[in-house]
Amino acid sequence: MKKQIFRIGIKNFPAAHGGVEAATYNFVQATKDLYDFTIFTVWDNPTVENNVIDGVKVFQLAKGWIARFKQIRAAVVDKKNTVLHFHMEIFIPLAIIFSLLGYNVVSSIHGRSHKNIKINWLVRKFIWLTDILGVNFVRRTIYVSKYDYDHMRKYTLRKYYLIPNGSKECASINENPQKDMVFIGRISIQKNLEALIKAAEKYDRQIDIYGPFDEREVEHTARIKSLLEKSPNAHYCGVLKPEEIYETLGNYKCAVNPSKCEASPNAVIEAGACGLFLYLSDIPGHRNVGYPDVCYFDKDKIQLPVEDEIQHRSTRNVEHHRSNLSLACQISRYEDVYESF
Repeated sequence: MKKQIFRIGIKNFPAAHGGVEAATYNFVQATKDLYDFTIFTVWDNPTVENNVIDGVKVFQLAKGWIARFKQIRAAVVDKKNTVLHFHMEIFIPLAIIFSLLGYNVVSSIHGRSHKNIKINWLVRKFIWLTDILGVNFVRRTIYVSKYDYDHMRKYTLRKYYLIPNGSKECASINENPQKDMVFIGRISIQKNLEALIKAAEKYDRQIDIYGPFDEREVEHTARIKSLLEKSPNAHYCGVLKPEEIYETLGNYKCAVNPSKCEASPNAVIEAGACGLFLYLSDIPGHRNVGYPDVCYFDKDKIQLPVEDEIQHRSTRNVEHHRSNLSLACQISRYEDVYESF
């Protein structure tokens, strides 16, 4: 009998560029013959017959924590053969409760929010305390960021795990790309695209931007759209489906990510898999993925090479991905956690 895996707390399924959603989608698609998955999303999903998308059961989480607790508990048929895999810090309290009730619980932390200056300091203190309680009371805690993994050592003696995001290997690498630079990802404030658009104009580089706008950030979204309309160097190209990402990446010489904060950046990992050279903001999340052919720049002062001398694919990035960041590596590491119950 297949083990039942509930993946709880991602925004949407299938993914729409978000790193957490993309990592979940890729893993589920690759292992749905091995495990029986049920997905509980935060956002609403398209109406589908019998709540099945791509052969996977998908439901929207109820509103309110008591309703969510009842919904998840009611869905568990075989407690011993089920793993509740929660995502994001906001779900740590539920993960703790189900752990104390004897369920098999995994909590994946994709980036800790207690240092986010946009959040009230009192709320950040509460999040920091929640992180500490989670790593001590949730049965299995996973960090996708090495920076977070290392930081939590001082707060617990329990075993916990480091599993960075992974992506599938690129089956067909385009050795003769014709386009310059590409950015793929959610267009939010933390991605620092306002500075990137201005840098593309300053250094006369052409960049294509793919991804959904974060419509919750009304002023920021309006500002980015205005800059794109006026820019001769930056071009918005819409939202990609998961199956379109590698083919699209193959058209470009290099990928750029000016993000102010990342845990385990899925878009960067996918670009490395395709052998693109990388221009990345100098932050721990980018340093920790460890691709060798990369140029780092200050996140607050973006510098891009004026002339692009890249004439070939980075075989070193492809090899690094295959050995450390492939989907096969990620699957093997998660299997160890799931099968530890």
